Amino acid sequence: MNARIVIGLLSVMVFVQFLVMPMDDYYLSYAQKTHQIAILSGAADPQSRHHYSPPEITIAPGDIVEWSNGDADAHTMTSIISETDSGVKLDSGTLVSGEVWTFQFTEKGVYDYFCMIHPWAKGVINVRNIEPGFKVIHNVGADLGDGTMTFDVEYSSIRKISSASVNEQQKKITFNLVGVVEGKDQLVLKLPEDLINGPFQIYMGRDTVVSEVESIEGNIKVIKIPLKEDTKEITIVGTSVVPEFDQIATLILASLITTIILFSTRAKRLFSNVNGSKFHPNI
Repeated sequence: MNARIVIGLLSVMVFVQFLVMPMDDYYLSYAQKTHQIAILSGAADPQSRHHYSPPEITIAPGDIVEWSNGDADAHTMTSIISETDSGVKLDSGTLVSGEVWTFQFTEKGVYDYFCMIHPWAKGVINVRNIEPGFKVIHNVGADLGDGTMTFDVEYSSIRKISSASVNEQQKKITFNLVGVVEGKDQLVLKLPEDLINGPFQIYMGRDTVVSEVESIEGNIKVIKIPLKEDTKEITIVGTSVVPEFDQIATLILASLITTIILFSTRAKRLFSNVNGSKFHPNI
């Protein structure tokens, strides 16, 4: 058989297999990645603010997580039973100083875990479908109010976003980037409208950036920002950002006060009607 015909048939077969492949298998078909989490020195101390680095990560189904114990004390990685429990249990056993434990996550879900020896040391593994080439920065908005209204932001870049801070008054989010890249690099951000809404003004340091914005899935804005070799900070100014807890509390309090006033007014009228009516006993 002619070699060109064979190559053509094989190409068609691969294309058809791609079309009928379930979405989960599509993501699993990408090369598995191994993610490192370090158990930090001093994690056994209940006063320590940092136990795992990073404390929360998002990975794709099929990826592997590798924990390394950099502390002098022994630790465990043990599942926390919760409403989001995926049914897969983490049980590393005891890891002494210097030991490594790996686990492959094939099922999507949220895996909360802790150390049975030092229960204040907690971490989270989020397993979900991620577009290939994208990473996730967690808890954006945690610096506002009581820190309960937070968002996960997916992004793509050769660099890594080390932190993100939200300024409610100035309606802006600042992303700090780590790494220096020779040649071209682009930051692609998927921003929920509930976190920040456009139209956007984007700054690289003090310079205005010309960027490309498109919408996907209704309330997600995809922003493509060309980066310079030494870019370390990107600021996005919008028309609104996630409100602080104080503002939400004010609205709730105002609603509660209005309800109390209406209830008090009705109660007074009812009491007045009862006192004003005459009682006529049967004679």
